[in-house]
Amino acid sequence: MSQEFNITTSFGKAHAWSSKEKGAFTDLEVQEGLCEETYLAALLSFWLCIFVLPSEDLNVILLGTFKVASLIAIDRPFSLAIPVLTNLY
Repeated sequence: MSQEFNITTSFGKAHAWSSKEKGAFTDLEVQEGLCEETYLAALLSFWLCIFVLPSEDLNVILLGTFKVASLIAIDRPFSLAIPVLTNLY
């Protein structure tokens, strides 16, 4: 039985930043054009610390993950194989 999947799904336009969200970027002095990239890097840092490189304290985001997350956020290739394997041992 063969199935075909349409992978050209459109997610629509993203919502505008709320004043509270925009205020966080203003407080951190993030340049106007870098808000989405900064948001994505923060989300990826969180994801890396929780699911890919977990530590004993789940309430900690490791500083080193921001560099990796920033590279991933700007679509630069980064292999997670070595950090993941290192974390296993």
